[in-house]
Amino acid sequence: MALELVTGYWGQNHVTAEQEADLNAGIFGSGFYVLPVGEKMRAEAVTSNQVRIFDGIFVGYGRQASIEEGGYENVTIENGTAGLLRNDMIVIKYNKDEESGIESVAFDVLKGQTGSTAQDPVPNNQDIRAGAFESEMPLYRVKLNGLAIEAIEPLFTVPKSIPELMQDISDLEDENAKLNSALALMNTAGTADGSSFSKNFLNVGISNPDDDRNKRTYFVISQEDQADFTNVPPGLFKSGNSSAGVREVYRISQNLIMIKITEIHPVPGTQYFRTYNNGTWNEPGWQVISPE
Repeated sequence: MALELVTGYWGQNHVTAEQEADLNAGIFGSGFYVLPVGEKMRAEAVTSNQVRIFDGIFVGYGRQASIEEGGYENVTIENGTAGLLRNDMIVIKYNKDEESGIESVAFDVLKGQTGSTAQDPVPNNQDIRAGAFESEMPLYRVKLNGLAIEAIEPLFTVPKSIPELMQDISDLEDENAKLNSALALMNTAGTADGSSFSKNFLNVGISNPDDDRNKRTYFVISQEDQADFTNVPPGLFKSGNSSAGVREVYRISQNLIMIKITEIHPVPGTQYFRTYNNGTWNEPGWQVISPE
């Protein structure tokens, strides 16, 4: 067939269910999904042989099926057997009449084999787009332990909404920026492990201004190595994180020295200060300035 304009006016009805299904499949994929709408087809056991499925929208092979807001449908499960296990499967069964082309869906239950172990029944989930006239699309696994429903496990994916995906992208960009800053330090710093000040944050050259310990030092310290460092500003080493930053020594006068540490990872911009005056480090200790 020739190229068609689907979302356009022809002067007649022309958009088909197959075209809409292809659009859904292109957006969500060809798997089985319940969209993040309403109750998301939540399922709960209401009796030992009845499962209630609440409102939501299901998409399988691009076909969309729904239960309206506030609605539900009860699905009957055959009774279990005392002392034995069984896995049943609730499916959305698709049918297409070969002569009329009329399509329909309904809930159905595939009964598993009863025994000392439970195995899933195998659904006939044929590809509708490829022309199948019948397809059993998995929705829930119902685990029976004896006469009781032990668990109801979803067999579909709930995709994230566009705002949720955008937030995830933003979070990843923030994390990448932090990691890139840390990697840049590792690539450019002469001593990225704090060795220039012998892993003691208060180790400075008092008498010699040109002492290597007084040079600006970039550091990247893994969580495993943090225990090797002393006189660490409280809060610089955070649980579960490596640390990266820059340590700078300022000689204000012969006997007045200030150390400034600027944190780059995991909390960029936090600064720690401590001063040395006439042979004594100031009290109460490190001063912290947090970024706004």
